[in-house]
Amino acid sequence: MLRAGLLCAAAGFFVLAALDGTQQGPLMVAAVLNGAANGLVQPSVFQRTARRAPPERFGSYYGVLAFCAGMFSFAGDLVIGRLFDLGPAGAAWALTGVGACALLAAAGTVGRGPGMMAGSVAGTARGE
Repeated sequence: MLRAGLLCAAAGFFVLAALDGTQQGPLMVAAVLNGAANGLVQPSVFQRTARRAPPERFGSYYGVLAFCAGMFSFAGDLVIGRLFDLGPAGAAWALTGVGACALLAAAGTVGRGPGMMAGSVAGTARGE
């Protein structure tokens, strides 16, 4: 599900990068892809965190994850905002770059079993 969500996100950003702001149909497609991406990615991240965090520390794990995601988004938005300030060409580069990052993240999930991340073993967080 995580990979499918990331691929939907990438597709949505690539659709937006190709628009000039006048077409409503492709904009709706991008909005639906973004909604699907969020609907697939958020539960997957929550589930992965719940599987790895000790039950008594789940809130701490999820809070740190949310904090790190927010800081990464903040830093990325600073760069993307500068690109948008450059006009339509900069905006297209920004959206293409974000789509490429989503594709790279999706590629990073290939070859791993369900719920597995690099270097992890199922159940190690709980001592199983």
